[in-house]
Formats: sequence, C-alpha cells, structure tokens
Amino acid sequence: MQRSLTDNPKTERSAPRAMAGGRRMRGRGFTIVEMLVGVGAVAIVSVGLAAIFDSVGKTVTGGRRLSVINTYAGMVETQLRRDFGGMSRDGFLIIRNQWVDRDGNGQYNPATDIVQITPDLISNRGHRIDELEFVINGAFKTARQPTVPGVQAESNTAVVYYGHGQVQPIVGLNAQYYKKAPPVLDFRDNSGTNNLGMNGVNRYAGDWMLLRHQTLLASPSAAASDYQNPTGLNPMILQDKMTQVALQPASSSIFRALAYLLPATPEQTFRTAEVDPSFVTPLRSSGVVDISSQSLTEIRSIVNGLNEFPATVPPLTYARSFTPPTAPPPAITAAMRPGTPEPIDRMHAWLSDAMPTDSRNQFVATSVRGDAGTGVVDAGTIGSRLRYEPAPTDLLAALRADPSLTEAQVAARRADQLLLASSNFIPHCTDFIVDWSFGQLDAGGSVVWFGLPWDGMAGAPAVAPLPYPQGLATPADYYRVRISDSPTVVDHVVTARLIYGVRPLPDDAEASAYFGWVDPTFAPPPASATLPSGQTTTNVVPWAWPKMVRITLKVVDPQDPAATENTLQFIFDLPKSAGPQAP
Repeated sequence: MQRSLTDNPKTERSAPRAMAGGRRMRGRGFTIVEMLVGVGAVAIVSVGLAAIFDSVGKTVTGGRRLSVINTYAGMVETQLRRDFGGMSRDGFLIIRNQWVDRDGNGQYNPATDIVQITPDLISNRGHRIDELEFVINGAFKTARQPTVPGVQAESNTAVVYYGHGQVQPIVGLNAQYYKKAPPVLDFRDNSGTNNLGMNGVNRYAGDWMLLRHQTLLASPSAAASDYQNPTGLNPMILQDKMTQVALQPASSSIFRALAYLLPATPEQTFRTAEVDPSFVTPLRSSGVVDISSQSLTEIRSIVNGLNEFPATVPPLTYARSFTPPTAPPPAITAAMRPGTPEPIDRMHAWLSDAMPTDSRNQFVATSVRGDAGTGVVDAGTIGSRLRYEPAPTDLLAALRADPSLTEAQVAARRADQLLLASSNFIPHCTDFIVDWSFGQLDAGGSVVWFGLPWDGMAGAPAVAPLPYPQGLATPADYYRVRISDSPTVVDHVVTARLIYGVRPLPDDAEASAYFGWVDPTFAPPPASATLPSGQTTTNVVPWAWPKMVRITLKVVDPQDPAATENTLQFIFDLPKSAGPQAP
C-alpha cells in the first residue's frame, strides 16, 4: 500500500508546526524596547537636525541683518561725511547734548529718567537726544515740489540740522478726511505731552526718527517778471520777498524770534493769494519750510553785533537794514561772571535761537543757569522738535476732489504732505550722541572728548565737560595767542565761558556748545605793551572750533521682539579756519 508523504506521522505532526512557525516569523513585530530605542534614535537625529537648521537660520538671518546694518552704516556715513566736508567756517556750529529729562528738573537721573524702547520693553537707562546744526556750502535745491514747473529755489549755502523729530497725534477724521492736523506754515505748538520720551505719541524710543533737515539760505532776488503768471495774479505777488522765494514759502529768518516778528506787515504772496486766505508766517518748526530768505552775512551780523537778546527784540523795530558795529564785541573781563548778561551771553542766546525749535528743557529755558537774560520767546514750545511724519499721512485727503479747491491749493497741500517726510534720515534711532574734541591727547595717549558723560550706557567712553574757569592751559591748547605786558608773556586760552557760557556739571541733563566767528573773551594787550622780538598781536582772534566730531547712533531693529540695539559710531575731521590752528 502506497502512502503519501502526508501519511508520515512525523510529517503530519511537523507540518502544522512548520506552518505555524512560518506564520509567527512572518508576522513578528517590534518589541516595546526596540520601539523605544528606535523612537529615541529618531528623536536624537531630529533634535540634531533642528539644531543644525536653527543655527543655519540664525546665521543666515544674522548675516542678512549684519549686511543690512553695514549697508545702512555706509549710507549714513556717506551723508555725514559729505556734510562735514562741506562745512563752512564762515558759518556757525551748535552742538546740544541732551538727555530726556522726564521730571524737568534739569538733571539726569539714571534711575528715574528712563524711557521705554517699546510698549513691551522698558529700557534700563535714559536716552540721548543730541542736536547738531551748522552751515554747509554746495549746490542745494528745496525739497518742495515747484509751484510752477521749472521754478525752484536754489542756493549754494544751507543750514543743516540733525536731531530727533516729533510726530503729531491722530486727531480723527474731520470734514476734510484728515487723520492728523494738516500742515500749516506757522505751526510751532509741537510740545507738551508730545515731547520725546513723555506720555504722548513720541514716548517710545524705538519709534523715534532722526532727521536731517536742510534750510536753504536764499536771499530774495527775483522780480515779478522772472516768473510766468499762472492765474493772472498781480505781478507784485509773484516776486521774491521775506516770506517767499521762487514762489515757495520761506522763513524770514533762521532766528525764531525774528521769524515770529518779520515782516511787520503782511506780505501778499502766491501762497496767501491762492492757498491761505489769512496771512501766515512760515516757520521751520512746521516741518514744511526749508527755505530762509536770510543771508549768512546777516546771520553773522546779528550774532556778533545786535545788542539785544532774542526775547527782548521790540516788535516792529528790527529791520533788514540793521548795520552791525565795526568794532569787535567787547571782551570779557575778570569782573564778568555767569548770571550777568554780557556780550558772550547774547551771542550764545542768538545761536541758540537759530535752532529750528526751542528744544531746551524746561529748567535751562527758564533759568539764568541757561542762556542768561534771554527769557523765553514762547513758553508753549519749550522742549519741542521739528514736526515730521514717517510718511505722508493724508496725501489722498489732500488730493481729494473738492470743487472749492483751486489747482494751486491742491498743489500746495500735496507739497506740504510730501515735505513732512522729506527730512527723515534714520528711523528707529533710540540715541543720537555728539561729542567734540580739540584734538588733545591725555596722558595715556587717548583723544580728549568733550560733552555730557554717557551715564548708564554700556561701554561708555570717557567724556567730560570743558573745565571752567581755568580753561585749557596745557601745551596742547587748541590755540595760544602770544601777547605781552612786558616783561611777562601770557597766553590766551579757551575756557568754558566762551563755549558753554556756564560750566556744565556731570549730572546736567543738557549742555549746549556754541562755536561762532570772533572770540569775545580775548582782550588785546594795551597799546603800551612791549612785545618780544618777532612777536605780533591782533585785536581779534577767531572762535576756537573743534578739530573733530564723534557721532554715535543707536538703532533698534523693529523686527526683533527683544528690541536689540545696534551701535554705529563715526569720527569726522572738521575744516580748518584761516586763523591760528592747533599745534
């Protein structure tokens, strides 16, 4: 009897096991331990890859940010170098060091004068809002769009201002659909709660804008026949005058006190006839005026020779025919002390009045400790800055179809809107610090810088106020004028009386350094003096100017939640004068 393989008892018994064993081998899964090991390995690899990608991402982001900062720094340096290279020594230089003084007591307290960078980030220090103004030479045009095509104000001299500006609060939509107060030429009430670092719209340092505002010095020269008559106006309306140059609004003076007073009677201009029914006095504080009809010669005459303080110039008595005295300003004597108005105080007061706004803090502006005898020109503007906007806020509203508006009115409103943003230089600038130096070196070979100390700032360099009354009495003086009252030879030295008027203290919240034309602290030797062989003297010496200026900027990255600040610093040489120079 034949039997199949399956008839084998062993085979019959082993086949099911083999099949079962095969099924068990084919269907066998991972144990818990194996799964844990696998998951752990994947997690480790994932974490490693994530770290690598994060590092690469940060490197790329950091590289891009660094590239942007470097590019930005190059653009900033180029503009600053161009301005300092074109600085005119026939002009003036004003450096105002200032901390945000929240309590208005005139002193900087690192514990209380703190300004937030963003609403979510409270800074652990105060912030510097320095200012800088000087005269430059070159070829300049107004930033305002021409009222008539082809007619635009030009000049080879301008006053350039660097400092933080102020935006205006949103006031809500009005009948003309303006979100903010429309720009007006005589606007100057830019103070109060809107001041930098206070509780208004300019509170947070991360929102601040550093401005570069350029004012053309363009004396009236064009006659009515020089312009086309676009609307058949009286030709006399078109010609240049105190408040109009090239058919565009102009401030009658860079000095605020005079710009408020002049002209004594309203002038009929293209703007007043076609745009503004009532008479307006164009002011630089408005942010929409970048022309002054004043010449540099007149500016110098007022600072050196006008025997009045800005706040005491009687209305209607000052005229453009003012003739300064031919003699140099009287010299400061030993009996003259700060607190008693003297020629140097009047000169400082007029230079301070040449700033676009009265940016002094409350204490300095209202006390003898500031500009002695000046009083206050307009108490409502203390601490204010130039108006600006990050971008035209109401351009569409200005262009809105309105049958009551003439073509000239629409053009003027459009130009005003665009000019509000024309001076914007560095956005998100939390600090602007200006130090200056005569080029002296200390015992360690480092440059001696003057200004307010950088209290509370990491890595702050050594900065000190100019000593008073001893002055600079070392061999490295800025200049030394050799004069003699035989047999003793003496040197004329520079003191803080010349530059600051009063001695800045280390905890002062503000100090303004002024540099003009003629040094009124120099007293020439008597006619009977016997000079050493080969020595000569003079009746006047030039005002001592810095040899170098150091600009430090702190800029915050608005995309960084931690509001990380980047620091940019530049050092510039200033042009030399024709007078005595540093050794």
